[in-house]
Amino acid sequence: MSAALNPDLLQVAARMAAPETRAEAARDLAALLGGDDLIVFLRNPEVGAMLPAPGFPQTLPNGKLWRAFLDECVRAGEKRGELPLRSGELVSAAGWAEGQGVLFVLLGTQTPAVDVGWFRSLLPLFEAIFRGEQRAVAAATLARYAQETANVALHDAQSVAEHANRAKSEFLATMSHELRTPLNAIGGHVQLLSMGLHGQVNEEQKQALSRIDRSARHLLGLINDILNLSRIEAGRVEYAIAPVPLAEALADLAPMIEPQLSAKSLEFEVWNADRLPVVCADPEKLQQIMLNLLSNAVKFTEPGGRVWINTTRREGMPGKVFVRVSDTGLGVPNDKIEAIFEPFTQVDASHRRVGQGTGLGLSISRHLARGMGGDLRARSELGAGSVFTLTLEEAGGGR
Repeated sequence: MSAALNPDLLQVAARMAAPETRAEAARDLAALLGGDDLIVFLRNPEVGAMLPAPGFPQTLPNGKLWRAFLDECVRAGEKRGELPLRSGELVSAAGWAEGQGVLFVLLGTQTPAVDVGWFRSLLPLFEAIFRGEQRAVAAATLARYAQETANVALHDAQSVAEHANRAKSEFLATMSHELRTPLNAIGGHVQLLSMGLHGQVNEEQKQALSRIDRSARHLLGLINDILNLSRIEAGRVEYAIAPVPLAEALADLAPMIEPQLSAKSLEFEVWNADRLPVVCADPEKLQQIMLNLLSNAVKFTEPGGRVWINTTRREGMPGKVFVRVSDTGLGVPNDKIEAIFEPFTQVDASHRRVGQGTGLGLSISRHLARGMGGDLRARSELGAGSVFTLTLEEAGGGR
């Protein structure tokens, strides 16, 4: 105890602050103090007992003897005696406490070679370090538990949502089939009545039957849209991808939209129609997408306006064809561009909106475009028209 303080003691003690060097530093410090090993203890507030600090042996033989030794050390400030270690052998020990919350025990001697008062004064600092580590470990454990709990909850929620979505799709598909049958029968009977097969029909009755027929066809179209969406969501849509001359596909659509164009006196043009590319697509689904885009363009364009189609390519995207359907119509607000691709969404949900429908056409069209390896996007300006761009692979990769 009369020996001068070794200048290496503080450096060795400082190494105990780092978890990765703590055990080795404790042994080195014990050797400098004349012992074999050193253990720091902290009071655990939950059990009210002294337990080894992080980085020190957590299990010691004959805990009852250790607890009695540590309690006496706290009560008196220091304690000397013998303690069981490893296989139960007794070794000389000396312990010093600093307050009620922290103490250290030097093993292998009862008489240290150097005054340990300087180290006792450092114990509150080590206590703060070790308790910080304990809180960090507890927080990390809690965070892991919370994350695991959240992952389980998320997985359960996803399973429930997927099950509900499948049930919804199955319900829609079943109901759509059930509804189409009587609607087709209604349409057939209306046609028979209009033809006079059940008796002479006057002009007023013909007009009434025509209104019934239009309403039935409109309702049948809505049901078909729901059925198509339910098939897509259930993953039951198959694609027959083949080279499709875009000019031929658009030519087949012309008779379908010509009456709508004429009724509103709209100007319609296909730019460079003789040089349109060949694309990789399912012919039926390509026509379904283009018919929906053209019908929407006509519906939302004021009489005397313009609708046109052109194709472009972009640098850095070889093999891609961008088919654009543009109009001078009402346009869409910027904050509603993506919303129009959501199922059952209308830009204007009021009763005064232009046209009527389920709001499924664009959602279905985007699903079909992506199912063919492409995409469907839009840009628009309210009151200045819209541009819908269908992206497809060019047959042959554009070579």
